[in-house]
Amino acid sequence: MALNPLTLGAIVLSVLMNAVAQLALSAALKGTTLFDTGSPMKSALALALNPGIILALFIYGLSVLMWMYVLSKADVSLAYPFLGLGFVFVAIISYLFMSEPLGAQKLIGILTVAIGIVILARS
Repeated sequence: MALNPLTLGAIVLSVLMNAVAQLALSAALKGTTLFDTGSPMKSALALALNPGIILALFIYGLSVLMWMYVLSKADVSLAYPFLGLGFVFVAIISYLFMSEPLGAQKLIGILTVAIGIVILARS
C-alpha cells in the first residue's frame, strides 16, 4: 500500500501533534512541585486540574485519533518509521520556543533520522 499525499500529510500532522503534546507537557510541568506533595492522591488531583496538562493530553488524544486514521489507510510497516520525525520536531521546536540547546551532535542526529526515514519510506 503506497502513501498518497493525504495519508502522508496525516502522518506528519499526527507526529507533529504528538511532539507538541510532549512539549506542552514539559512546559506545564517545568518548575512545578506537583510530584513533591508527599501524597499521591494530591499530586494526581493537581495534575488532573492543571490546564497545561489538560491541553497537552487533549492534543495527544487528537494525535492518537489521527494516527488511527493513518493506520486505516497505510501499512503499519510503512507508516511507523515516520514516528522518528517526532525526534526531529521536538529538537527543533524545543530549540525555537523553549531555548533548549541544539548543538552539532543533535543536528547530526536529526539529519541521520531524516535520512533513515527517507530510506525506509522509499523501500
